[in-house]
Amino acid sequence: PFSEAMQSLDGRSVRGHAIQIVRFDPADDLPECHVLFIGRDERERMLALLSSIGELPVLTVGEDEVFAQQGGIISLEVQRNRVHFAINIAASQHAGLGISAQLLQLAQIVEQEGS
Repeated sequence: PFSEAMQSLDGRSVRGHAIQIVRFDPADDLPECHVLFIGRDERERMLALLSSIGELPVLTVGEDEVFAQQGGIISLEVQRNRVHFAINIAASQHAGLGISAQLLQLAQIVEQEGS
């Protein structure tokens, strides 16, 4: 459900930085990026994709309800036509990324399984 919204961002600019949406072939290596969106269709490879990033400063966003619990940073989910999201603070710290206090107030905070 988020694919169309993301495509609408392609070519826009944020603080002087152009947004470029790039789709990659799952068989290829991950391209260098700042944000990696992992859709539901990649559920089988989710853990492998997350581990391939390691400690790189990449914001990982997924639409699987357990994405943040599995080590992703932000999980998005649509419920009753509203977008809800969860944040894994430990995963963001592991990536060296800070999350604003305002965003944290709106999110459900989750812990990674096994921690």
